[in-house]
Amino acid sequence: MTPAVHDRALALTSAGLPAYLYDLAALRTHAAAVRSALPERVELYYAAKANPEPEILASLGPYVDGYEVSSGGELAHVAKAVPGRPLAFGGPGKTPAEVTAALEQRVERFHVESVHELRMLGELARRAGRRVAVLARVNLAPSDGSLAGSSLAMGGRPTPFGMDPSQALEVVRALTDGTCPHLELRGVHAHLASGLETPEQLAVAEAIVAWATGLGVPVAEVNVGGGIWTSTTRTRTGASTGRRTARGSPDSPRSTRS
Repeated sequence: MTPAVHDRALALTSAGLPAYLYDLAALRTHAAAVRSALPERVELYYAAKANPEPEILASLGPYVDGYEVSSGGELAHVAKAVPGRPLAFGGPGKTPAEVTAALEQRVERFHVESVHELRMLGELARRAGRRVAVLARVNLAPSDGSLAGSSLAMGGRPTPFGMDPSQALEVVRALTDGTCPHLELRGVHAHLASGLETPEQLAVAEAIVAWATGLGVPVAEVNVGGGIWTSTTRTRTGASTGRRTARGSPDSPRSTRS
């Protein structure tokens, strides 16, 4: 708890309870530290599901490259709270109405979670007369056991999040052989777990990048997801994570964190 939140909490009367208190100045300071620790080739997106309060979204604006949304409701909310900012649309179970709304909002990235979703997006993009960027979300199982310590694993086992590698390869082929002329392969997305300590998070990120760069097709971007463990009692900037995630040659794909 920061001093500002502590003092504000003590000043609250019973009429003002219950209440959520946020130290936006501390949030901006922390976001600036994370941003400064990341290399230029790493983009930072804020996942609106973490906390969609408009004041929080706006406070993070100077430090993030865009926002990730996971539903039609989040899409409408974030587009209103921080208009004009780049948006990435992820999450399983997207409906045709939600995808259509995202196309109308000029969403820049779509994280595709299934072959069915790829076909739906391709048809709706055709109807809208748009060519859109796609990241194929893959459910990988790192062989080093780096997901074992996660409090919320979304990879390495059957889940609704992402495709099996064989299905992801099918999507990559469809995006590169002319099957989906209104879709463009931007890269690969794999958010495999949340609550990982830094060494495990680094191992997971490197496994994702290695898989993506081994596809044999040009990949401009690799989204290694979020899920960095956060302490409520001490400060961590994630500096080492950013440096290691972006490690590689100048021709390596860009990294995105959300």
